[in-house]
Amino acid sequence: MLACMDQINKTQQLALDWVFRAEGGLVNDPDDPGGITNFGISLRYLRKQDLAIGDIDGDGDIDGDDIIRMDKHKASEIYLNDFWHKCKCDSMPPAVAMALFDCAVNCGQKTAIRLLQEACRVKGDGIIGPITIKAAFKQDAVIYYMGKRAEYYKDITLANSTLSKYLRGWFNRLFHLQSYISRRFIY
Repeated sequence: MLACMDQINKTQQLALDWVFRAEGGLVNDPDDPGGITNFGISLRYLRKQDLAIGDIDGDGDIDGDDIIRMDKHKASEIYLNDFWHKCKCDSMPPAVAMALFDCAVNCGQKTAIRLLQEACRVKGDGIIGPITIKAAFKQDAVIYYMGKRAEYYKDITLANSTLSKYLRGWFNRLFHLQSYISRRFIY
């Protein structure tokens, strides 16, 4: 079921605004493992969806044309349904919710959740449950989370040198996200 776009709360809207700014528009970087992307939605991700969601142009397949035809409204629906709600961001403090959402978009949901669990020092099972939610309310959880993300980016670039060209951008994203969050929330 698609999220009702007129019922977006303030934190969700701030998170969407941030992600759209961080991800930009249409990009077709041959080194990006996700393939062509628009508003941060990659062809690799879209192909994992059923035709009702991924076949944006209605031609019976999911391909680069669907990414090109993606608009912000469709991207927002995908983000809220497949990232915000599945990561239970509404159960988190706003600052953690924004950081978790951004990480899920950039790194994938399981990675985002595991990094949050590491930052909060709870069992890293990749599932948001009551223990993870409670731990996310600890003071400085978002700061530790950002540190775990920085370590993750460093580690994946050490493991795959072709990704090193993205490291500076990922770190810039973290620093700008931290600033964005700190201007809007007390944590």
